[in-house]
Amino acid sequence: MRHFESYDGTDAPYSISLYHRLLMHEAYETLFRFHHVLLFPIKFMGYVFIPLHFWVRWRASLIDKINSGQVSKEEGWKASFMLKFCNRLLSLCPPKYDFLNMDKFFVIMSVAALPCLFHDVAFLLFPIQVALITVCTLFRRKALADLDKEDVGEEPLSKIQMIFTLVNIFWQGLTFPVIIVCEMIFLILPVLFFEPNYKWIDGFTGFHESFGMWIIQGLWLFIVVCQVHMLRNYCKLVHTAYKPYKLYLMIAQSIVDTMRGKGKALKAYVKLFGKITRFCFTITQRCGFLGKLTGELSVTVMLVVWSCWMSIFPIATSAYYWLFLTGPVNILLLFKAKKVLEDNWNDNPAQ
Repeated sequence: MRHFESYDGTDAPYSISLYHRLLMHEAYETLFRFHHVLLFPIKFMGYVFIPLHFWVRWRASLIDKINSGQVSKEEGWKASFMLKFCNRLLSLCPPKYDFLNMDKFFVIMSVAALPCLFHDVAFLLFPIQVALITVCTLFRRKALADLDKEDVGEEPLSKIQMIFTLVNIFWQGLTFPVIIVCEMIFLILPVLFFEPNYKWIDGFTGFHESFGMWIIQGLWLFIVVCQVHMLRNYCKLVHTAYKPYKLYLMIAQSIVDTMRGKGKALKAYVKLFGKITRFCFTITQRCGFLGKLTGELSVTVMLVVWSCWMSIFPIATSAYYWLFLTGPVNILLLFKAKKVLEDNWNDNPAQ
C-alpha cells in the first residue's frame, strides 16, 4: 500500500500477475508434497533407525563377501536364508538419507531388522546343536564318511576303515531320532516356558485364549527354521562326517534289492530253503515209501512256513490291514520257492 500511495505516475507499478506462474508452481509443489508433512513422524523414525541400518548392512555383508570370494567356503554355513533375505531388502534402500525417502527407509529397515534378529538369536543358540551332532559322530575323518571312494578316483577303504565307517554310519543313524526329539523340544520351548502346566492331551485347543502365545510361537518357529538351515550348511561344509541319512539309504536300498530279488539277505534266505529242499528230497530217495511220504510232507510244510511266515502275526492278532504289506512279499517268496524246487527237487541239483 505504501508503494501505491507514493506512486507519482512516472513509472508503471509492479503487477502481481508477473508472479502468477511462479506462485502456481509453488502451490502445486506444496500440494503434491503435502503427504510428506503427514508422514513426518514416520520419516523422523527413519532417522532414528539409521544405526539399525549399519547393523543390518554389516550382518548382510557376509552374503556379498561369500559371493566375491573374500570368505572361505567353510564359513558359508553362517549365511542363512534370513541374511539372504536381508541382503535383498538392502538393495531396495534409498542410496542417501534423504528426507523425502526416509519413510521408505523406515519401512525397509523395520522389515529387514526382524530377520537379522532371528539370525543372531539362532546363531547364539547354535552351539547346542553343534554339540549334539558332535556327540552323535564317532569319527570326524572325512575318509571314514565315504563308502564310494572309487567313484572319485581314490583308493578303496581298508577293512579296518570299512568297519569304522559302518559303525559310524549305524551310530549316526540310530542317534538321529534323538536329535529330532531334541529339535521338537526346542521348538516348543515357548509353550513349556509360558504354559508349564499345559495339558498336552487336550491338543492345541487351549491356545485360543492366549493370542500372544501364538505370536511368540510363530516368531520362535522362524528362529528354529533358521537354526536348522545353518545346521544343514554346517554339516555340508564343515562337519562333513555327519551323514545320518546313509543308514536309511542303505536300508531302503536293501529293501528295494530284496523286492527285486537281488538282495544279499534274500539270497541267503533262498539258499537256506534250497538246502532244506535238497534234504527233503534226499529222504524221499533213501528211506523208501515212509521216507518219500515224510519228505514230501515236510517240504510242503516248509514251503508254507518259509514263504508265508510274515502273515502269521496279522492273522493271529486280527490286524488284517498288515496283509497289504506282507501279501506282496509272500507272493515274491512263492515265486522264488517255485524256482528253488525246480532246481533242487531232482537228481541233478543246480549249483
